[in-house]
Amino acid sequence: MTKSDNLVRDVHDAVAGSDILAEAGVRPAGTTARELRAMQRDVLRKLQLDREASVVEIGCGIGLLGVPVARRAGRYVGLDFAPRAVEVANGRLLAAGLAPRARAMCVDILGADREMLKALGRFDRVLVYSVLHYARTDAEAVRFLRSTVDLLAPRGRALVGNIPLEDLLIDWSASAAPAAGLLARLLAATRWTARGGSAPVALTRRWKLRRLAEMALKAPSAAAEFAPARLPSGYTISLTTDAVERWLTTLGEELVSRWELPAPGVPLAAARADLIVSRPR
Repeated sequence: MTKSDNLVRDVHDAVAGSDILAEAGVRPAGTTARELRAMQRDVLRKLQLDREASVVEIGCGIGLLGVPVARRAGRYVGLDFAPRAVEVANGRLLAAGLAPRARAMCVDILGADREMLKALGRFDRVLVYSVLHYARTDAEAVRFLRSTVDLLAPRGRALVGNIPLEDLLIDWSASAAPAAGLLARLLAATRWTARGGSAPVALTRRWKLRRLAEMALKAPSAAAEFAPARLPSGYTISLTTDAVERWLTTLGEELVSRWELPAPGVPLAAARADLIVSRPR
């Protein structure tokens, strides 16, 4: 594989052809097919799609979310800067019978100027899922959000998903994971439920109990750390919900936003929240 000047691009292209769907989609090691389906259902529910909706996905990868989204929408455009991943995404969209109303394009959203984004048009829905953490600086993260808003049509909805709830003080350290037995995981899960008060979203009792059971029965893998797998420490920013809210205010746009929890069963759900952004007009 030819190395580029961006390790994130290299990682995504390196795994794009894997027969293991979770690996090809750069999901945490050990992610099950059931968890992938839970993630897809959760994203579809939050996007609130109909057959007339146009959707653009920033960081579409191999189309792990793009294929189910395109099935529900009238038009789908996936954008990603990893050429091999885009090739795989288009192959999956074609195999699903979704071309030509669905396609992926090799576009580096951080290198695209506003005129280029304007040429793409405005979309009813913008999806940015498990992408923002790949920004290497605060300025790059702001450009991700700027592009999200620029692509969003009036009265549209954007989903910026899989943002870490650092406020919950969850310890997903890789060093602790291998030694964690059932009792240790139960204790960790119990401590987690007691720390939910400072989160930017309301953690309901039912949600916490379901997550407690999931956390107790499945040990967190080493890949559960938020730092992207196979990237050196410090290569990307440390992402938090507070930082995202701060960056959003710098855009100078009239927006309405709120946080929502992922559904139980979504990979890493206990440590994540999804931001839903709407443009009133």
